[in-house]
Amino acid sequence: MTVSYQYDVASSASGGFIRLLFRWRGSVWKVVYREMLIFTVCYILLTILYQFVLADSQQ
Repeated sequence: MTVSYQYDVASSASGGFIRLLFRWRGSVWKVVYREMLIFTVCYILLTILYQFVLADSQQ
C-alpha cells in the first residue's frame, strides 16, 4: 500500500520537510538519528575540550 505525501510536501512550511522525513515510514533518518545525535554531541564535547580546556603543550 502506498502512502501519498504530495499534499504535505506542497503545503509544508520552512521546517515541514524535516517533520515529513520523520513521518515517512521508510525513512532512513528514523534508523540513524539517534546515532547521529550521539556522535554530534560527542564531537562537540571533544572540540570544546581540545579548544578551551587543554593547554597548548597538551594539544
